[in-house]
Amino acid sequence: MLLMINQPDQEPDPAVMAHVRTKLARLETLLSIRSAHVTLCPHSQPPGFRATVQLEGPGPNLRGDEVDFTETAALDRAFANLKDVPAWHPASQ
Repeated sequence: MLLMINQPDQEPDPAVMAHVRTKLARLETLLSIRSAHVTLCPHSQPPGFRATVQLEGPGPNLRGDEVDFTETAALDRAFANLKDVPAWHPASQ
């Protein structure tokens, strides 16, 4: 699986990267993931962080976009709220 983590305001935090890898390892027991794109950035309004997770696989692609007060809480919410997004992958357009 190709994993891309983007934190535009800083270098990716090793603890955040480990948290993402743990979440993805759990998901991989349930579905096949070709690539994962994770973006974590400060949010201009409270709560303070926005996390976006996009997963590409052989089936429908999944996307979660959430905000929360901490980086890991925003990530947890984004992973928990993944939804089918068939049009996200350019090949399906």
